Amino acid sequence: MKNSFLMKMFVVAILMIVTMQSFAQMEVSDFTTFDEALTTLKATEGGGAITLSATITIAQDYTIAFDEAHPITITMGGNSIKIDGVTNDSQTANTLTIGDNVTFVSTGGSLSNANKGKLNITGGVMTTTGGTPINVTAGNATISGGTFTSGSNRLVQVNNSYSATITGGTFTVTSANAAGRCVYAAGGNTVVNITGGTFVANNTGNNTGVAILADDNSTACVVTVSGATFSGTGVAFRAQKSARIIVREADTEAIATIATKDANAKIYDFRNILIEANPASGIYAGTQLIELTSDAATSLSEEIEPGVANSAYGATTIRYTTDETAPLAASTEYSVPVSVAIPSVLKAVVEKDGYISSLASFVYEQLTSIDKPLAQQGIVYSGNVISFSEAVKDARIYDVAGQLAQSVKDTNSLVVNDLQRGIYVLKYNGESGSGIFKFIKK
Repeated sequence: MKNSFLMKMFVVAILMIVTMQSFAQMEVSDFTTFDEALTTLKATEGGGAITLSATITIAQDYTIAFDEAHPITITMGGNSIKIDGVTNDSQTANTLTIGDNVTFVSTGGSLSNANKGKLNITGGVMTTTGGTPINVTAGNATISGGTFTSGSNRLVQVNNSYSATITGGTFTVTSANAAGRCVYAAGGNTVVNITGGTFVANNTGNNTGVAILADDNSTACVVTVSGATFSGTGVAFRAQKSARIIVREADTEAIATIATKDANAKIYDFRNILIEANPASGIYAGTQLIELTSDAATSLSEEIEPGVANSAYGATTIRYTTDETAPLAASTEYSVPVSVAIPSVLKAVVEKDGYISSLASFVYEQLTSIDKPLAQQGIVYSGNVISFSEAVKDARIYDVAGQLAQSVKDTNSLVVNDLQRGIYVLKYNGESGSGIFKFIKK
């Protein structure tokens, strides 16, 4: 890594190293490159610390991560570490990866990007008393882990026309001023997708902490939440001006206020949407005519704050596919029952204004080989117990209409006391095989 290119890009005036082993400050050393300082600490027993005296710009793929025996603290102050994509192409741009056992301490500096450079944060710790520690200004970011804490400002800011994907991590903000946000999406065409993570937003005095804030005059500023946990004395979701927040899945039981918004902003709450199919998933002998229904007219509302009367946005649409692909906002609109060949998978979502709910899937399986005696497969049906020759991963019983009557997992037997007399279909999956068989409950 110590080539002339890096020496040009990683120049640092002075880097201060402190050994973690002795907790005593060593002599201030002049390093030619940022990379040289990190390499030295990786070989230092107990790790150490670096104090940045200037902003660092990295212009190639680079990783900052350490093992447990060599943790590192980078005191940034007001300086930043920036990944320069160079190519200005989001597909080929350089990536800065932040991993485990590295702690960033900032009073105004940030991890940021230029020329569509990519930030990939998988671990580490970042604390700040000022500024925005993760500032997506000219590229994209992916956050799958790490611990981020702020006593005042924004933890993650995604700016005009750029994007971020958050699948994990813990974000805690205590709002000592009006800027306390875990994630702040600002600007037109800004897209943030959240599928996981823990977000804690707390108030201080009259200042409100906000976990997710979308803020722009454009409706193209969109945050989609498809899974995360929220807690604290603050607000989970805040939409300002004309921004949009789409909530598909989220645990908001432990946060004081679920959502607030401006008059022209919208928060689409798809969390309680229920899509049903009739007939439901099951085993069938031939083509089925499937009717889809949804309760979206009553559960999709623009106000999701407790104590505020729900106000429906109006008519919603069910979109579906039968080719096993996930339906999109422009997929086929449901209007009449759908003819589904067997076997098949019918997938559906509720759509409103181009935004969609979580996916509902209905599986229709082929009724075959039901005349084989159970005993030929090492299955014994005696009395009211079906016994398998081995533990099965799952076993399901359907009635002749294809409706699920009973199911079990990880067992050697299935008790059928509660079944009415009649003909049933047994489907099972075991370590050494699977099958579909007919039996008569007497």
